[in-house]
Amino acid sequence: MNKIYQKIFPVYKNAGFTLIELLVVVLIIGILAAVALPQYQLAVAKARYTQMMLLGDALRQAQAVYYMANGSYTTKFEDLDISFPGNVTAEGNHVAVANKFSCHIDASTYMEVYCSPAASINKTVPRYFRSLNSSNRYCRAYGATEGIRDKVCQALGGVKVSSAPGNDSTGPYRSYKLP
Repeated sequence: MNKIYQKIFPVYKNAGFTLIELLVVVLIIGILAAVALPQYQLAVAKARYTQMMLLGDALRQAQAVYYMANGSYTTKFEDLDISFPGNVTAEGNHVAVANKFSCHIDASTYMEVYCSPAASINKTVPRYFRSLNSSNRYCRAYGATEGIRDKVCQALGGVKVSSAPGNDSTGPYRSYKLP
């Protein structure tokens, strides 16, 4: 009776997984993770950059209002009619969002608002530049080679307009004009 049972249900003879089957499953999971992780990092970097853009654009709009009222741009955030949420600190020409990014007003030399990521996210998020006296917006990716910062600029519709060796402490960069 026992032999008849084994012939009818031969699956019960080997009820475990082989090492090859387990290795194939681990390999498939590894391939999926290798494809998904860069896309996830890009999505996170784009979200952080978009936050930076929103603050930069709000500062530029506040500067435009100040210019219409006073005939010149200001170099101090205190002069602008803008309020910030609780985790934002503003002092002089510098505003910082806790552990995320900071923005600066340069109303004398370059006539722009620019935002830089905090050190904790600096490796994935590019800088944002917004002209005060025109509608130009730029995404600037720093680093010796193109990487995730460049992909963020390109994913937001940026078109590469220039690159420079970067003689200052920031190193080489590529500028992308945003729509």
